[in-house]
Amino acid sequence: MYETESNGKTAPASEIPPEALSAFAELGGNVTARSVLPWSEHCTECVWPTCYTTCDLYEPREDLRCRRFVDGMVRVECPGGLNSYLLKIRFKQWGKLWAPGSGRLYPMEEAKRLEGRDFRIGSTLYQLPLPRPLKRSAVTKRYSFKKRMAQRSAAGEGLPTSFLLESYNPQSETIGLSLTIRSLNPDVKIPFQKLVQARAGFARTRVPYDEIASALDMGSPFSIEIIPNEVPSGTTLYFGTMDFVQEVRVPDEGGKPEVDVKKIKCVVWDLDHTLWDGVLVEDGAEKLRLQPGIVEIVKELDRRGILHSIASKNSHDEAWRVL
Repeated sequence: MYETESNGKTAPASEIPPEALSAFAELGGNVTARSVLPWSEHCTECVWPTCYTTCDLYEPREDLRCRRFVDGMVRVECPGGLNSYLLKIRFKQWGKLWAPGSGRLYPMEEAKRLEGRDFRIGSTLYQLPLPRPLKRSAVTKRYSFKKRMAQRSAAGEGLPTSFLLESYNPQSETIGLSLTIRSLNPDVKIPFQKLVQARAGFARTRVPYDEIASALDMGSPFSIEIIPNEVPSGTTLYFGTMDFVQEVRVPDEGGKPEVDVKKIKCVVWDLDHTLWDGVLVEDGAEKLRLQPGIVEIVKELDRRGILHSIASKNSHDEAWRVL
């Protein structure tokens, strides 16, 4: 993951709690190879180039492309992470992350070398005292070259195990991120889509490669985008790895080797002494108290797409009125 616009902006690592910085560096030698997707800022409503003259939200960057992040893509140093730095992004209305790709993997050292070289070239180009038309032409050609390189045939170091997305969310609310991968093959009409939850604090999500490959030909070029859902302008997120990765083993949240996980599709609740403290027919509705944290649990399961049902000896109508 590396910027297509090297604007020279940085932010201190002190903006992120130490425990979150440590979490970004947890995977260490467990990842043997990864892609190098050239992420950039884009717009969910883009109708380039006409929107540059018709959209009230158009704000030109140095290269006259549209500024959809308040400060652009801001670099935060994070030694020990898979990318050695994070991206701080303050999303404006309709802002999204977008990258071309092909699922091609590089050994870790090669990936970091490519990122470092690209950052040096981009920074140098950004700082050159060239006339604006000449600089804009050079930036555009560089970006076109990077797109072609990113979409080369996926003939790297074997297949990925997953698409890995790491984030730090400084807000108190969970933010839903829509992950969409679209094949550039015109015969493939349906994209792969998944809702990823960026909970408050650090979050790491793995989208299994097999799940993506069952919907798309990952050996062919594609585009990939990440969109925050229904957030106010100025919402800040920090991103670590946003790449296809190959891991030696996939640990669970406790750091233990991967175990078979059964997918839960539905939760069936009892009511008395379960959803609430008390017995409806004995205590009456006014004396019942919800169990601590139960509302948050129900909402979180609902956000994950898990259905809810009830199995109770209580009268349906009476219990429903309480619910």
